[in-house]
Amino acid sequence: MDREIQASGDVNVSTQADAAIDYAATVDRVYTHIDGVEARVRQSLQAVERLDLIPHFVRFIGPRMLAYNGTVVTADRVVINTGAQPSIPNIPGLADTPYMTSTDILRRRDRCDHLLVLGGGYIGCELSHWQSAAGAKVTQLVRSTTLKHTDEEVREEFMRVYTSHVTVREHTTPTSVAYDEHSGLFSLSLPDGEVLTGDGLLVATGVTPATKGLGVEEAGLALTDRGFIQTDKYF
Repeated sequence: MDREIQASGDVNVSTQADAAIDYAATVDRVYTHIDGVEARVRQSLQAVERLDLIPHFVRFIGPRMLAYNGTVVTADRVVINTGAQPSIPNIPGLADTPYMTSTDILRRRDRCDHLLVLGGGYIGCELSHWQSAAGAKVTQLVRSTTLKHTDEEVREEFMRVYTSHVTVREHTTPTSVAYDEHSGLFSLSLPDGEVLTGDGLLVATGVTPATKGLGVEEAGLALTDRGFIQTDKYF
């Protein structure tokens, strides 16, 4: 709504009202719904006959053999559908800071004043746009090109509109990251000596398969260099 009011002059509409967003209430409303759906799905699964829901981390101990908390489960067929998790770049100092992933920022109830974003893919752009629309100043650092796998004509038009709200620094990767607990500020040092500061840091530099710790090798499977399970054309 705030963006619509800001753009109303483009269609010769004059507005006097100040738009305000109750950020915490918005987050609460979304996750009250999501958490409720998750709970109902879990209850539905638990009610299905001949389906055992095991809410534990499991790992392979052999072909078609899984273990958790000392219990072994076997099956004729095992479907691996563990999804993906955020990929965190190896930037000096980053691991020692309270950075946010896409999951973290969606749960955060207070909006950043100046959000720093690492990553120029769909997730980074979506969340940067959302934070900007909510009133935050957003600076996005992209290692190469924003949405680099998108059709060039589409990308150019997207960037024309997008960069009117978000500051994008392409071909830029921090050399180090630091966090000051007293001020609550992140500091990103750039190769040219410039230092960017902000009160929030979102890392959205891609995803990696959630296969670590599954013990897929014990099942006779192999992983690629990126952590994907190796398959043939028939999977």
